[in-house]
Amino acid sequence: TPHMMDFVRSAVWYCNIPGPVLEIGSYIETGQDHLDFRRAFPPGTPYLGVDLLEGPGVNRQVNLLDPPAINALVKEWKPNITLCLYVVEHVWEIQKAFATLGNIWQSNKESWLWIATHQNQPFHGTQHYGDYWRVTASAMSRLMREAGVDDPKIFVLSDTSNPNDILAIRQPLSMS
Repeated sequence: TPHMMDFVRSAVWYCNIPGPVLEIGSYIETGQDHLDFRRAFPPGTPYLGVDLLEGPGVNRQVNLLDPPAINALVKEWKPNITLCLYVVEHVWEIQKAFATLGNIWQSNKESWLWIATHQNQPFHGTQHYGDYWRVTASAMSRLMREAGVDDPKIFVLSDTSNPNDILAIRQPLSMS
């Protein structure tokens, strides 16, 4: 979403978040080139976009639900920040997806992990992927903790009782 692009761009600037960047779910839908998260990082930032689908924004096809493939990718790429924005609502095995994302952070606790999803959005599945879940802030917190990501910071936009978006951020372990 445009507001997430602005938020990521601001955080990258103010928190000085360098690459390498790993974006899980990087496929760019037709007409959404303005939502290419590569634009949130300074030019030249090492950036790897992965997705189950092949197409615009995707450097490599990888399934989030294939932990050995994700683990090999993370070992090779060594991301400083992992973005998984508006993806988990499209994964039927949502707890397995969170477990894989938790393993990414566990493999390098000095990295950032950002996961965003929707609590209040219309159906937005396509012919390529379904749309299964709406996640509350308390559910996001629990999914993160059960995935081994302690002390996640949970943000909501914009209405606290029925927000459109839920964002979980786990900063590097050494950062207060």
